[in-house]
Amino acid sequence: MIKMMESISEAMYDLLKWRINVKVVITGVIATLLWALIGWLIWPFIYGVSSEIMNLLPFAILRSDGAYMFIALVWALGTMVTFAIIMMFFGEFFARRVSGEKYTLFLPLLIAGIASTWGFLIYLVFDKLYAIFFRILTSLPFEFTEKGVAGLIALYLIYNGVIVTLVAITSIRSKYILEPIRKAKYPDESLVGDTESTIIATLKGIAIFIAASIVAFPLFFVPVVNIIVQVALYIWLYNDVFKRDVCALYCTEEEKRSKDRAHLWASWFAATVAALMSFIPFINFFAPPFGEIAAFHYMMKVRESKGKEAS
Repeated sequence: MIKMMESISEAMYDLLKWRINVKVVITGVIATLLWALIGWLIWPFIYGVSSEIMNLLPFAILRSDGAYMFIALVWALGTMVTFAIIMMFFGEFFARRVSGEKYTLFLPLLIAGIASTWGFLIYLVFDKLYAIFFRILTSLPFEFTEKGVAGLIALYLIYNGVIVTLVAITSIRSKYILEPIRKAKYPDESLVGDTESTIIATLKGIAIFIAASIVAFPLFFVPVVNIIVQVALYIWLYNDVFKRDVCALYCTEEEKRSKDRAHLWASWFAATVAALMSFIPFINFFAPPFGEIAAFHYMMKVRESKGKEAS
């Protein structure tokens, strides 16, 4: 576990280097804009599917789930708007006071802090907030409530599209992400494979994720269970794709056959951290590369440890 924590720390540090940081942000923005365009073009279809699902739900469930969704929307909007206001009034001050690599470290920490603060505030007034939204949805005509919740479901589907796209891009570019880190920190290690062998497996993993999401979709209308299911799906996707990518590039045949339970738990832990990052606006851009880099660092640290024991 110590090696895994060190790997997570180093992965975060690597992502905060401005060259990687800028690439991650640009990739995330492009993926988001791409899905915003796709969503705009096929919105009638996505919204229509969501509306049909809403027609199958009793009004009581619709009101309850709608209240939870609007609370989640308050958290996301609160995080983004607070960050925008802080940068509007204090951005120049921060730029003067914090420079270089410290600035790339400062921004994600600021966003994570704002997200955590909003999460804590909502936790304190959750019951009251839930009662307010539930009352509003109850007082509105059924058709209006149905359309509002259907819109949120459609946005949720688009958001998942952004995450899956970032996973695919990270997997395809894993060699270019990891090789500079290997050369800088692990020069004695060597590249033994290529990511071309994992492209089909990555697409297969994404297809399984989509299929599992469709099968589990009814569970997304059960409070608390919906969050657990979504986190579990992200964890599985990150672990499946990035562990395979790293191994394809750097694992020996013996390592590929290894079934060490400690290593398995470590990879799941890194995937869990990445999955939780996926729910925070802007930080979600960093979740896929973080998962891959953390898995890479862990494998290298395990090798170093074995080398020391052998000597």
